[in-house]
Parts: sequence; structure tokens; C-alpha cells
Amino acid sequence: MILPSHRLDLCIVPEDPESYPRDAMAALIAHWAVRGIVNSAGWAESNANALVEGGFRRLRIDDPGRVVLYANQMGGFRVACPKREGNIVAAFRRALVASRKGEPRLLDCPACGNSHPLEALDYAPAAAFGRVCLVVSDVNDAHLTAEAVAEVSDRLGGWTLVRRRV
Repeated sequence: MILPSHRLDLCIVPEDPESYPRDAMAALIAHWAVRGIVNSAGWAESNANALVEGGFRRLRIDDPGRVVLYANQMGGFRVACPKREGNIVAAFRRALVASRKGEPRLLDCPACGNSHPLEALDYAPAAAFGRVCLVVSDVNDAHLTAEAVAEVSDRLGGWTLVRRRV
């Protein structure tokens, strides 16, 4: 039986699933270390509130070596066609399994009849595909500060914030 978790992580996932801005993420962590937000190992320091109100426990780069789905791990999520309403989670599940076996990340949509890249679907709560992400672990608030949003956008370009209960 899965027990509820109080822990919430924020995953900062680049908009393009194929991009690999690991160096930019490492530079961002180094920048935040200079500002006293994290130490050199990514553990939260005295200025952690500059990243997340109320602070967090640790900041790290997740690099699984392939494109993966970053999503809520507890309680699941809803998947909808980007053109029409309606839950298409069953079709998504089949397409996700196929993509993990090396097939393209595409879904033949039962709602509209078109083919969609998996990253183009509507997820609630947010989910994203990526080769690498920045994980802010055990946060005390579900949002980055406005200053952190600006810094992430400046260094990474487009990105999605995935809230993940673990």
C-alpha cells in the first residue's frame, strides 16, 4: 500500500525534450552557490528562500541518460488531447510503453483522430518529457520565486515546472 507523502519536489524540465542543457544547469547551481542559496553539493543554505519561499532541502541535476517522463508519482495525472476535451490516458499509457521500447513518442489520438507527439498532450497536473532536469527536492512551497523563474528562463530558455509528490 502506498502511503501519502508530505514531500514535494519541483522538476525544472527544458521545453524541448531532446535538449541537453546540463552545463547550463550546472552553471545555474554554481551561481546559486555563490549567492548562498545552495552549497557546492546542492544542499540548501541560508538564502534558500531566494529560490523557494520557505526553502527546500536539496538541488540536483537528474540525468537519466535518455528521454523520460517527469510527472507526479503519487496520485497520477490526467492526459487530454491538445485539440479536444476528454481523457485519453489509456491511449497515452500504450504510447508511453511503446516509446520506452524505442518507438517514436507519438500517440494516435482516439479523441481527434490525429497523431500527436506525447510532449504536446495536455497533462494535469503538469508533466514533461526531458533528457535532463533540475530537481528542487523537498520544497516548502509549490512555486519558485519570481527571481528564480527569471534566472531559470534566462539560462535555460523555455521550461516546464513539474510538481512531483514522491
